[in-house]
Amino acid sequence: MVHHLNSSLDLITDTYYFILFPLLIIEGPVVMIAAGFLVSLGYYGLWDVYLAAITASLCGDFIHYSVGRWGRTGILDRWGHLIRITPKTIARVEDHFRRHPGKTLVAGKWSFAFTGVVLVAAGISRMPLRRFFFYNLLGELPKSLLLILTGYYLGDAYAKGSKYLSYSVTVIFLIGVVALGFFYLSRYLRRRLG
Repeated sequence: MVHHLNSSLDLITDTYYFILFPLLIIEGPVVMIAAGFLVSLGYYGLWDVYLAAITASLCGDFIHYSVGRWGRTGILDRWGHLIRITPKTIARVEDHFRRHPGKTLVAGKWSFAFTGVVLVAAGISRMPLRRFFFYNLLGELPKSLLLILTGYYLGDAYAKGSKYLSYSVTVIFLIGVVALGFFYLSRYLRRRLG
């Protein structure tokens, strides 16, 4: 099993920087944890992964923002009623982002389930792009670091645990062999003596 894991890690490390950026755009949090795991095993540098994670996340967030900002007039006006987005809903979203732009974006970045919705809503409300990137970056810097460090410490625990695991497996195997030996020896002696 360890050999297969090492083979998989070799494949990932050979192509990692080419696939890291698009994967971070598509599924950022999970990939950040996996990247932190690989950093802890010594395959990549922490700051390289951190910079790539922030950059890719901001690019993905801009895509969501763009969908809301420039898809609003055509898509939402025509099809919004199907998902219960009415002009009244859009007015409420605009008003909310006008009153609480920073709190909403930072909270949205930290709520993993609603991040995309909040980013699209920021675009729908036509939040100024400079303000959007400022608050988005403010939420992204600690979030990315936390996720990468989570992966880092999981990888560190794996590295330390795998050493003890191999010792444990060896000890359990030896105990099993000794127990099996005692079982067959006692069975043999009972037959012989009994």
